Amino acid sequence: MSTILLVDDEVDILDVYSDLLESMGHDVLRAGDGLQALEVARRRQPDLVVTDRMMPRMNGVELCGALAQVRELRSLPIIMHSSSGDPHAPGVLVFLPKSGDLEQFEEVVTRTLDAARRRSRQARLPSAGLQQQWHRPSQPLSAIHLFLRHPDGGAGGQLGCTLGLEAAAGRGLHRGRGCASQLGAR
Repeated sequence: MSTILLVDDEVDILDVYSDLLESMGHDVLRAGDGLQALEVARRRQPDLVVTDRMMPRMNGVELCGALAQVRELRSLPIIMHSSSGDPHAPGVLVFLPKSGDLEQFEEVVTRTLDAARRRSRQARLPSAGLQQQWHRPSQPLSAIHLFLRHPDGGAGGQLGCTLGLEAAAGRGLHRGRGCASQLGAR
């Protein structure tokens, strides 16, 4: 499945969450503080980081800032898991208070990984060589429907957007109007 980096200075917490994530089919990397986690993340490039906030040497907020400075890791999803109440740190997608609720922890990890996969697939679409197909009739229209197709003939799905025109005035396209994605439907 995915590789998850768990970061906490409490060994008991690392043990409980490691066991849970491994039972879900994930590979688990462990670190006892932010500095060790940064080294592990650079070397192994995990799919997700779950970090405590309060730790020695480098805390969770400092870790988030350090990860954001590494090009290969800046889009890495991060769950801040802490008894401390302030969820604000660079790159933190989810703040999860330490409550001991393993079902909630499992659900948050699953949803965060799913969202990261969707975002990653969407980010790869433009670089996959999508081609634009324009349908231009001889008469002016109030809108043009633009399809982006994957070059493999459609196995990657298609994204259709209705782009408004300022009719005969020729003022150009208003991007983003009425976009509806059909990607991932296959």
